[in-house]
This record gives sequence, C-alpha cells and structure tokens, in this order.
Amino acid sequence: MNQDTTIDRRSFLKGTGAASAVGIATLSGCLGEGGGENELVIGTAASATANYASMQGFGSAVNENTDDIYLDVRPNDGMAANVGDMARGEMDLALLTDYNALLIERGEDEYADIDYELTQLLKTATTEWILVSNDEDITSYDDIDADTSVSAGPSGTAVMDYFVEIMELLEIEFDETPVGFGDMGSALEEGRIDIGLSATNNAPTADEEEGTDLITPGWVQQLQGSSDVHPLEMAEDQFETVSDEFTTFAIDPDLVDGYDSTPDSIPGMVQTTYLCAPADAEGDLITTMMETAWDQRDDMGTYHDFLTFHQYDDHWTRFSFDGFPFHSAAADFYEDVGAWDDDLERASE
Repeated sequence: MNQDTTIDRRSFLKGTGAASAVGIATLSGCLGEGGGENELVIGTAASATANYASMQGFGSAVNENTDDIYLDVRPNDGMAANVGDMARGEMDLALLTDYNALLIERGEDEYADIDYELTQLLKTATTEWILVSNDEDITSYDDIDADTSVSAGPSGTAVMDYFVEIMELLEIEFDETPVGFGDMGSALEEGRIDIGLSATNNAPTADEEEGTDLITPGWVQQLQGSSDVHPLEMAEDQFETVSDEFTTFAIDPDLVDGYDSTPDSIPGMVQTTYLCAPADAEGDLITTMMETAWDQRDDMGTYHDFLTFHQYDDHWTRFSFDGFPFHSAAADFYEDVGAWDDDLERASE
C-alpha cells in the first residue's frame, strides 16, 4: 500500500481498541500485511543501518508470537524524518534519538510546528558515534580545519546536525560533506572526504552489562573493510566541553577491533534511541506490542544483537529523554511488570 494513503492513520487508530475491532474488521488488510486495525506502522532509520535491522528483529519477535497485532517496520531517510511522518499520520510509532527530542523541545525549524505530544515507549539502543580518517596526518579533532571535508552521515539526518553542534561547541570549522552510511568507506578511499563516521552500539551502561562486547554495525564493518581507518582522539578539555552538553562515552580500544590503529581512549558521542509515539496513539495496541515483546525479552538477542540487553528489565527505560513522558499505556505496562521508576514521567490519559 502506498504511504500516501495512510495520512489519517492517527485519527483512525485513536480509539480503535478491542471493543471497536469487530465493527471495522472489513478493513482488515487495507493498511498492510498484518490486517487493518491491528497494525502499527513503525518508522525507523536508513535501510543500511542497524537501527532499521534491529527493529525488523523486534517486529519479528512480536509478529511471530501473537496474532493480535502486526508491526509493519519500515526504513526512512533518517530519524528526523520520522518526526514529521508521525505528525502527518504516515507512521504510528517511530524511532527517535535524544537529539531529536532536544530539537522538538527547542521548537526550531521543521520542529516548530509539531502538533502532537511526544511520548516514549521503550529504549532500543545507544549509538556511540566516532569520527575516523584514513589520512595519517589527521589523528585528532585538532587536525580539523575549514578545508577538512567531514561527513557525519547523509544530508537530512539528525546525526549530521548533532556533529555540527559539537564542532560549534569546540569552535572547529570544517567542510560539511554529506555521505550515506553505506558509502563511508568508498568515500574515504576515493578521497571524496577526509573524515568519515563510524559507530559502535550498546556500550555497557549498567553493572550487569559489563564485559559485554560492543556491537559493530554492518555498515561500519563494510567501512573498515574498504579503507584502513583510525578513530580520531580528542583532548581532555574538549571531551569535557562536549560532555557538559551531550552524553559522551570514553570507549576502551580493547572493546573494539577492525581499525588500523586506535588512540588510548576513543571519544564516543552517544545518542540514545527510543521507540516513540504520539500521546494519542492507541493504547490497546501498544499494550499488546509491549506484553508480547516483554515475554520474549530473554530471547530478544536471537532476533538481533541490538536487542540483547532487553533481557535486563531496567534497560527498557534507561536514559529516557528529559522532559518527555512515557505513553500512558507504556507506563501502565511497566507498573504491571514491576519495572516502573517513580522518577519517570507519565503522559496524561
């Protein structure tokens, strides 16, 4: 089905709980493979990314274990696009980062006219962004100047805007050069950029997770195979400056491999990703989705490595976005399973 026909999904899904399912059963199949009113369309990230692949795994974990709901997991140009797609009703749920949430809170540019209350459902992953180069003369952030071509992802993605802010904090000028995640390696090898983007995922953030290997996304493995790259180091005062504004993580080089060389500590610029929804998204469907996923939490990692940490109950709500509540159905669910924290905020019914 063409996405253009889903413009009114939010108004349609609002209020279509179990009591009304029989009355609209004739629409089953109209909105996707899973069947009409029991379907949730989920916007994710670019098709080359692990965020998209992991949500396909999440969707499989739900779809294979219940007939009461169907998750239609779709790629998107970037998580920034998910914000507007939910406003237009083209997506019911979507992945967003804490940086997307910050821009919504600021109300800047395309985020100025968001007409829904954003709520959180569950944490999906953290991404530790790393700048890399194959140029032996570029080893640190101090080697970047106005003529240095830097790609922090394709145009229109929030991660590029995120790094623009980081560079502004550090008072570093650079030549912003968008490149797709899957093309980073070839762009570096062909000399189209001087510095590209790499990443790890799910750095251990709790005692029980210590000793767990970081995840290297497939596009990063492709990057490492295409060019002999090394992560850039960052001076301690620079790292502290960024840490005052954003989440950072000093990555132990022993936890990663595939690089030509590594500094003693790799500066990771951390973004947390949550599955989000407008506050008026249908609660019954969200409850069904979360109950089904929760029942699979011990085996979630078999669907995708990103989902390994979902075996830990508190991982589902860790690093939640400041200033944004949890959907009322999600809050009720976490209370029922004993995973709610009173420090978390609940959206109004």
